[in-house]
Amino acid sequence: MSTPLFSSLSRSLSRWFRTPAPGFASAVAVTALVASMALTACNADSRTAQTAQAAQQAAPAHDAAHATAAASPAEPAASAQGTVTLVETDKVCMVNDQYFGTAQIPVEVNGKTYYGCCEGCKATLAEDATARMAVDPVSRKPVDKAVAHIGAFPNGQVLYFESAANLAAWNKR
Repeated sequence: MSTPLFSSLSRSLSRWFRTPAPGFASAVAVTALVASMALTACNADSRTAQTAQAAQQAAPAHDAAHATAAASPAEPAASAQGTVTLVETDKVCMVNDQYFGTAQIPVEVNGKTYYGCCEGCKATLAEDATARMAVDPVSRKPVDKAVAHIGAFPNGQVLYFESAANLAAWNKR
């Protein structure tokens, strides 16, 4: 293998065998070093596999949210139906306008905090001012997503309101 860990193991073993250190203690030290490095590699591979598995399990929801965002206009659809529930700002990806129910990646821009679900969304929020804005579906006024009252439909899609009163008005219509 050509991983940094195995390169390090090779260098360490090369040093051990070039250094004259006869005796049982040297052999035990070399064996302990090899076992320790192998265990470290095994644990690293296990953590990498667990991380990959978690990412793979989350991928369908993440990918679906991005597909929905790509197909959705910046302005809320007039045909949006149903009531919304006020949700915590930090659990919403503000690029694909999706409530995930778990903490998202915070992005600081001009003293305000926005949230994205992945590195791509994080970059979009940092670089694209239009991604940080929405249109209140009641007043039709622009609203900054960092200070908006966010309401989520049961499917996770969110709407941004400039006030709690507008969120309540949406639910009464």
